Amino acid sequence: MESTYSNPTKVIQVIKALADPTRLGMLLNMNSNAPKGVTASRLADKLGKKIPTILHHLEKLQELQLAEYHMAENEAGRKIKHWRVVDSNFLLEIDLNAFSDSKSEIDVFLFYLFEEEKRRNGIITIDYANQNNSETIYDKLNVYIREVKIDSNRKISIDQAQVIHSRLMKKGELEKHLRKWIFIAFKDSAASLQLDFFELGERFALGQELRRRIYEYFVSSNKFSSIGYSEQGQPIQRLKLRPEYLDDPDN
Repeated sequence: MESTYSNPTKVIQVIKALADPTRLGMLLNMNSNAPKGVTASRLADKLGKKIPTILHHLEKLQELQLAEYHMAENEAGRKIKHWRVVDSNFLLEIDLNAFSDSKSEIDVFLFYLFEEEKRRNGIITIDYANQNNSETIYDKLNVYIREVKIDSNRKISIDQAQVIHSRLMKKGELEKHLRKWIFIAFKDSAASLQLDFFELGERFALGQELRRRIYEYFVSSNKFSSIGYSEQGQPIQRLKLRPEYLDDPDN
């Protein structure tokens, strides 16, 4: 019976796995050695890779349920892991509407994650993705949905948490999503249409370096005007969202 992958998140991960020459080569080698399977050291020799690299890829293929292992004796009579493909024949179902919905849902979960950090009185730093793995992201989102979004029908999966973590690991992605989150908050009410540097830390739980980068981005953006006035004798620079961008969801 052939396996079918229809979940958009899973389909994307499988496509990425098959697009990687090393992982594809590993699957082909495992398939050609079925049903016995092949050891990690044998795969390393075949593909000219180091064993730690092969083990890393095997872990990912196992997570995607593309590869599995069983214990079998090697030439020396020791029982070690022999890897093989789970199914040599599988289907990928691609529904573009589902993909679009999945992407939108990931964006919502990212905002939930930022809101949960703010709710915990945490600080979102430049190293956020390194400080939180997919499991901690999954746990935080579950807590937020259970305690804050009580009436929501949304459920976070570990696959979606992995996509979120992977996205935040990419250069510039954390700042991009934080800017969008802050931009949307700017438009929530008339009172939130002005913001200064310090409020980025107080209202959005940003660490010093992220606060500086995002504020500088907003200052240079044509979507905001910079206004100045004195507060208790001190000149304060504030940002004001230009009216023409009130209905613009993109930041």
